[in-house]
Amino acid sequence: MSHSSLRVEKDLTHSYLYLYGKLWKEDSHEQKIIQQCSIPGTLPFRLIQEEQEDIFQYNFSPYERMLDYFSDKKMNLSHILSLFESIRFALFHLEEFLLSPEVLGLDIEEIIYDAENSSFLFPLIPSAKNALEDELKKLIDYVFNHVDEEDDYAILSAYFLQQEGKKEHLQLPRILQILHCTVDREGRLGAPFSPSPDVKAISSEKLPFGKRVSEEIEKTPADSENKTDSKSEKNPDSNKSLSVQELDLSSCSYSEYMGKQQEKSESSIPFSGTSDLTPPFSEEIEKNEKKKEKWAPPRFSSLKQVLRNKKKILLCLLIMILFPIILYGWKGKTTLIEVLPCIILIEVAILLYGILDFLPVFFNSEKEKSKSLNDK
Repeated sequence: MSHSSLRVEKDLTHSYLYLYGKLWKEDSHEQKIIQQCSIPGTLPFRLIQEEQEDIFQYNFSPYERMLDYFSDKKMNLSHILSLFESIRFALFHLEEFLLSPEVLGLDIEEIIYDAENSSFLFPLIPSAKNALEDELKKLIDYVFNHVDEEDDYAILSAYFLQQEGKKEHLQLPRILQILHCTVDREGRLGAPFSPSPDVKAISSEKLPFGKRVSEEIEKTPADSENKTDSKSEKNPDSNKSLSVQELDLSSCSYSEYMGKQQEKSESSIPFSGTSDLTPPFSEEIEKNEKKKEKWAPPRFSSLKQVLRNKKKILLCLLIMILFPIILYGWKGKTTLIEVLPCIILIEVAILLYGILDFLPVFFNSEKEKSKSLNDK
């Protein structure tokens, strides 16, 4: 943009930026949004209509132009990153308002710097057709010429951006990627890693025998095996209980061995109250026990779960009833008939959701039937 079409006016309380020779369309929806809406990351816009031409006015009262601020100062890495992050922020909000990114003014003379928040603001120029790629290349050249020579990482990032600007297609995400990589590298090299206070406290804590906690945690498998061996030596009775009893059958026949095993089994059987009863009485007891097993009440654990979820089932039924009634009262009979297949699918889905709790009862009853048939 030429100097003749831009004018800066400052007084005691305000600072204004004026753009001349621009086209204003009354019926343009895009220009109405710029005039009536406050878009984050951009300057407030005001239209001044005169007889000969239309003037665009931008108020940047508490801030300064980028050219004025960096005329005697240099741009460090944080300034460079903030510049391109501000561009990304403004473009993001332009998309939210359905505005073309071409209306964003990226001319070096039009950019405003907010030193308090370390951010940049841009004017929105109605009916503009700015080539953003060319404007970004000019910004990269400006950064390269105004970089802080004492900031090594700023010089490195400016060089990388200069190399990126020489490519055929320039993209803002690629620029931000280069800057963020440089910032991460500065953080790794500038500030050495220091462990958290909790880690320091644990590492400095000592055990009663002078060993640190880290040494106690890092135990080798050989140490654990030695400890288990020492425990087994201290408790020999535990090993005895696990050993298998060996019998010497060299001087014993098969019949004698079987006789000894029967005697051991009879002596090991505990006394039972039914052993002294007569055989017919014991048979009756067994029959009664079998009858009790047959007539044992079924398990109602799943049925209890169904009763607990009674509220959910009632809610599903209520939704099934009220949904078509509300739709009929809201949209009428014709709409209800048109969306009847969808309503049926929704009703079936709600019904299946409510019936899910009855499935465990059904499967448990089938299992009990199969068990009773097998017992018979």
